[in-house]
Amino acid sequence: MTEEDFEVDGEDEQDFFYLLSPVCFYCARLPVDEERVCPAFPDGIPTQIWYGKYDHKKPFPGDHGLQFKSKTPKEDEAADYISKKYKEY
Repeated sequence: MTEEDFEVDGEDEQDFFYLLSPVCFYCARLPVDEERVCPAFPDGIPTQIWYGKYDHKKPFPGDHGLQFKSKTPKEDEAADYISKKYKEY
C-alpha cells in the first residue's frame, strides 16, 4: 500500500495528516508554529515517521541524533498506542 492509496473523507491522507501527525503531535520537539518540521528534521519530517509507520524512539537516517521525546509520560503512552495501531495498516 502506498500513500496514494489512502483517502480520508475524499481527501488524500497526505493532505489530511499534513496538518496533524498522529504521533508527532505528542513529541516535545514539534514546534507549534511550524508545518511538518522539527529540530530532528528541519527540511521536513519523513512520511514514515509522520504517519506513525516508524518508531522514532529509534534512530532514523538524517534525524541529527534527535529522536521522539514525549511531553509527558501519558503522551508517551498515547504515541506508543497510536504508532502500534498505524503499523497494523
